[in-house]
Amino acid sequence: MNLIILLFFTVKNFLNLILKSEKFLTLVKYILKFIKTPWFEAVLWLIALLYLLVYNPFQQSEFSFCVLDNLGFEHCPGCGLGRSISYLLHGEIAAAWETHKMGMFALVAITFRIIQISVNQLRLRQKNQAQLSSR
Repeated sequence: MNLIILLFFTVKNFLNLILKSEKFLTLVKYILKFIKTPWFEAVLWLIALLYLLVYNPFQQSEFSFCVLDNLGFEHCPGCGLGRSISYLLHGEIAAAWETHKMGMFALVAITFRIIQISVNQLRLRQKNQAQLSSR
């Protein structure tokens, strides 16, 4: 019992030290600033696509990210979309079409969105740099 109390106070003191640390607060501020930028959306889409590239679509899984499926609904219009994109990323076009008809469209739309955000942000950066250098 004394070990548990000692562990609790050690963890509590460690967390207090971290939360009051200037580097930690700077990191939190940087993360919150990044979340407000369009780059955050592009990074999320990119991570999702990388996950679907690594994910094995041939393996059956009991786990589902689908809210409607988890609530017990029998039909969800979006179910199978992620698996369909994963099939596409693995070169299985027929399986992707069988899984969800909108998989190809979704992959194109997500890729387009990542490119759109990147191009817009790079143009904005160039514009800002040009304005700064002209001063």
